[in-house]
Amino acid sequence: MVDKKEKKPIIESLRGIVEAILLNSHTALPGIVETFNASDKTVSVKPALKRKYENGVIKELPVIPNVPIVYPQGSEALISFPLKNGDPVLLVFSERSIDTWKNKGGSVSPEDERKFDLTDAIAIPGVFHIGGGIEAKPASLLIKYKNFDIEITDAGKIKITNGTYDVIKIIDDTLTALTNMTINTMLGPQPPNNLATFITLKNQMGNFV
Repeated sequence: MVDKKEKKPIIESLRGIVEAILLNSHTALPGIVETFNASDKTVSVKPALKRKYENGVIKELPVIPNVPIVYPQGSEALISFPLKNGDPVLLVFSERSIDTWKNKGGSVSPEDERKFDLTDAIAIPGVFHIGGGIEAKPASLLIKYKNFDIEITDAGKIKITNGTYDVIKIIDDTLTALTNMTINTMLGPQPPNNLATFITLKNQMGNFV
């Protein structure tokens, strides 16, 4: 029978072993982009959270190179956007080594026994601290690049703007002008022969503005 006095050191030793294992087992962390490689779709990333030890010492984690980026894509489709120094990403760490997979893809052997290692990171762009980044629309789908916006509202309306001009409104105004256009003839101002077509297009455009 284990004495209670002996039991406490055993528990503390086990706790120390578990904590040492967990210290090097990574699951997910916010990170900060340092460099971006568009052709490889990879980034080098600095983990945003520092490591704090029990003795109070705080150390920064190293930059992780060649981290694959998660873009929405398949074999024939891709939605991509550039990342720059300082952009935040969410780092997710694989449960096995991804070195071989990064170079070959497909179903491969990890060829390494490490687990949840810092080097086996995958970057998901778009995670920001609360209130950070571009303001989201409460009831719209928004695609934004610099000053260029494509917005689809919950009412099914579309806005395509560059911060100054709205492409959809320009088209609608053009159709309005065409439906009101007249041509000077011997009989006086007359509407164009294809006025009905312009009116139909104008009515259809009304579904989007």
